[in-house]
Amino acid sequence: MAKLARVAPHLPVDNVAEAYSRRAAGRPARKRKVPTPNFTTQGPSRKQILITFSGPFVTCDLGLFLARAHDALEAAKIKLTLLAMTTAYGGYSISTAEVPHPAALDVIRGFAMQNFKTDAMYVSLPTSMSYIRIIDVPFFEDNACPPRVSLDCIKGSLAHSPLHKHFILTRDPRLV
Repeated sequence: MAKLARVAPHLPVDNVAEAYSRRAAGRPARKRKVPTPNFTTQGPSRKQILITFSGPFVTCDLGLFLARAHDALEAAKIKLTLLAMTTAYGGYSISTAEVPHPAALDVIRGFAMQNFKTDAMYVSLPTSMSYIRIIDVPFFEDNACPPRVSLDCIKGSLAHSPLHKHFILTRDPRLV
C-alpha cells in the first residue's frame, strides 16, 4: 500500500486504500518461502528409490530393469512414474516423479530380488544426515601457545558431552 501511495501521492488516502484492497482481492496471498539455513547441505531427494548391496555389486541392463519394474508396478495397480535409473551410492538409484509409497517400495523390492537373485540388498528411500559445524576450535591447548591442539584433544573434549555417542567427525576440525 505504501508503494501505491508513493506512486500516486496526489490521491487521497481513502482512494489509495480502496485501490489497494481491489487489487489485493483479485489475487491469492503469496506464500513466503522459508530460507534454507546456511549450515545445511543439499542431500538426496526423497523422489527416488535406492537399491544398495551389502554383498558384491550386481550389474544389470538399466533400461530393461526400469521397463520391467514399471510393468511390475502396473500389474500391482500402483501408479508411480519411474523416470530414470543410474548407478549411485554403491548401487542403483531409480528417480521417480513423486515420493514412492511403501507399497511401491515392496513391489520394487520383490522385483529386484527376482532380478538380481540376491538377498544381500536393501531397497529404500534415501535417508539424510544433519551436520552441525563446530566453530571456534582453538589452535593451541592453552594460552602458553607451544603445543598446538591435537585431534585427540578435540575428541576427548567431545567425549565429555552426554551426546558423545551421536558425534561423528566427518573431517579434522582443525581444518575448518
